[in-house]
Amino acid sequence: MEQLQFSVYNRGGQLLFQAKGQGEKWDGRVNGQLQEAGIYVWVLSYAQPGTLLKTLLKGTSMLIR
Repeated sequence: MEQLQFSVYNRGGQLLFQAKGQGEKWDGRVNGQLQEAGIYVWVLSYAQPGTLLKTLLKGTSMLIR
């Protein structure tokens, strides 16, 4: 995958985490502070290798503590 970008938002639409590589992961913290249990929205975009065809995926995840 090329031009990979993964973002996590809270229910208010505030950006909590953004990664631009496959090795980066969100651990449920923002600035070192644990976030509340609840629903978070994620967006993943990337380009197909060789074609640069863009793919955009969206979904929700539940953070459980």
